[in-house]
Amino acid sequence: VTVAPTTINCAALPIAPGATTLRSVTGTVTPTTATVRALQTYTSGLTVEAAWAPVDASFGAFGFSLPIGAPVKLAWVANPATLAFVPDAAAAAKYSIEAASNGTPKSQTINASATVAPLVFTFP
Repeated sequence: VTVAPTTINCAALPIAPGATTLRSVTGTVTPTTATVRALQTYTSGLTVEAAWAPVDASFGAFGFSLPIGAPVKLAWVANPATLAFVPDAAAAAKYSIEAASNGTPKSQTINASATVAPLVFTFP
């Protein structure tokens, strides 16, 4: 087996996803020591962390700016000559917002194509 590095996002072959509109998603979590992140699942079943938000230590507030356009994907190829991203339209604007406290997660699914009401997570 030969092992060799693959360079991505170099000046000759930059990763430049298309422009998209961002949607603000906000909320609160109790206790304020919890963590919050946005997950997006592609139609293939792969789930990625799309964003992470800090939680305000005084009020438990958090916020994201999430893209509402289709995420793009690309099969891995060693040292590609070009990058041919393919949009995953079925996953556009669909997220699972996950809060976790002391190893216990709670999640709420959202569709960010329209305004999202503030989310509330409460842990015992």
